[in-house]
Amino acid sequence: MQCFEYCDPGYIEGSEKWSEFVSAIERCKRVILTNDKPIAAPSEKAGVTFERLGYIAVFAVDDVIVDDSGLKFRLSERICDLI
Repeated sequence: MQCFEYCDPGYIEGSEKWSEFVSAIERCKRVILTNDKPIAAPSEKAGVTFERLGYIAVFAVDDVIVDDSGLKFRLSERICDLI
């Protein structure tokens, strides 16, 4: 089985939104992979934001880490397709 790593460089330490998001990922060990259109956003930490186009699949995750490079985790298992 192939595993993929995810890194979100837009993670902002200390942000209530991000804190709740990371806690939910750590607690549930699940994420939803989405299809998004990137939109330039120079005011954002990562320089980009996204327009949601749809949902792809639910994945189990492991190894959730937050550090200076962002929020990272490993997509360990594809649970179900959403498209």
